[in-house]
Amino acid sequence: MPVEIEWISGGVGVLVRATGRLTADDLTTATRRVFAGTHNLDLIEYAVVDGSRVESVAISVREIRSLAESDARISKVLRPGLRVALVFPRDEAFALARMWEVWAERTGWDTQVFRSLTDAAGWLGRQPDTPA
Repeated sequence: MPVEIEWISGGVGVLVRATGRLTADDLTTATRRVFAGTHNLDLIEYAVVDGSRVESVAISVREIRSLAESDARISKVLRPGLRVALVFPRDEAFALARMWEVWAERTGWDTQVFRSLTDAAGWLGRQPDTPA
């Protein structure tokens, strides 16, 4: 699977790692896996979507908007002020992540798009690769 989920930082963070060719279905499936798990969602303080190893994206602008709308619904059951760092070094994926960020303002989440995991870690104030 091109998307893996890992609980990190003692369970207060979730790391979503994407590789290869990324689609909207991959992201939707990842979200479903987070919510289908046994993890206590009230504990989540931050999420990192690491697209450092994404080689291409097959996601339309319409799908990005739909993902943001879905996230706005999801935000109602998560802790307010969730911090979300998206890491996409490649231009096309970075641009789509920025579009998502604009449309996802309705979530109330504190979001930021980065070109490197190091920059995302600095913004979060922690290393987002520490397993729970």
